[in-house]
Amino acid sequence: MTKKNLSGQSLFEVVLALGLITLIMVSVVAMASLSIFNSSYAKNQTQATRLTETSLEWIRGERDNGWNDFLSQAVPNDSDQTKCFTDLSWENSKLGNCGDTDFINNTFLKREILFNFVDTTTIGVIVKVYWIDGHGYHEINSSTYLTNWN
Repeated sequence: MTKKNLSGQSLFEVVLALGLITLIMVSVVAMASLSIFNSSYAKNQTQATRLTETSLEWIRGERDNGWNDFLSQAVPNDSDQTKCFTDLSWENSKLGNCGDTDFINNTFLKREILFNFVDTTTIGVIVKVYWIDGHGYHEINSSTYLTNWN
């Protein structure tokens, strides 16, 4: 009779040990998955922030090259507009929001720039870089006002 109690007790201990091991393994896998997502998100966020700041610097350079040319490219007819930029050139920009395939070159990020006409000496600019992944929509944006300071 003593053997039966010991074998029953050993089986219980094995089942309990397997349950604990399974719980620990599930926790480790969940933490690893969350860590991979956070790492990927941080990488994308850094790249989007860099692209946003680069875009603003390019726009400032375009303004510095000549206000009237900048004004005619950014807000023709003195009207607010959004443009999609796959690269930083007026020629390759597209009027309106980015479409399904309008990614920034060599990325899966999209860039839209909204030009707000304030008056003939001031333009508001909002640069938005965004991406969509398995966890949803993510966006980095930055804004500034540009004036004809020359």
